[in-house]
Amino acid sequence: MALDNLLAVLLREAEAEADAILAAARAESEAIRARGAAELAERRRRLDLELEADRHTAVEFALAAARREARREELLARERMIERVLAAARTRFPEALARPEFRAALPAQIREGVECLAGRPGTLRCPPDLVQEVTPVVAGMKGIQLVVDPAAGAGFRLASDDGALEIDGTLADRLERLDKPIRQEVLLRLEQEP
Repeated sequence: MALDNLLAVLLREAEAEADAILAAARAESEAIRARGAAELAERRRRLDLELEADRHTAVEFALAAARREARREELLARERMIERVLAAARTRFPEALARPEFRAALPAQIREGVECLAGRPGTLRCPPDLVQEVTPVVAGMKGIQLVVDPAAGAGFRLASDDGALEIDGTLADRLERLDKPIRQEVLLRLEQEP
């Protein structure tokens, strides 16, 4: 529950940064629309002069192609904007490790992960920044070995020694699992902007 709060806090903090990115994406989208409209107008003029007999069909075809291209460009611009939002969130993971909400939620998450091992021995990997919080949690746990691993990511990774179960308790994994809802929320907000 606290991790959800942390993610909500991270999302709110990223929203301010995302607003700037959204503004840039809107400007880029508007430029694409403007270019599409200019291209459309030019195509209309040429088709009227050159192909008067086939004008209606040719114009409709050109309009459809321009709309598709403009939409494609707009979608690409949105995707780039969303990727920038997610990249900005990822850069904030190291800050999140120091947040009290994250550190308070960590012991319960580790205990929950160890319960999933169902008594099997396992290895818990965490970055050096979290050793102080993690050590007391695993100290009394039978069969759990703590390994300080700078490559563990922002959070922890727990694996049964038999390789049957791996639990990724990193912020990167959570962000990946929330990727679609985050994308939907960002796009919804973009659509609601004037």
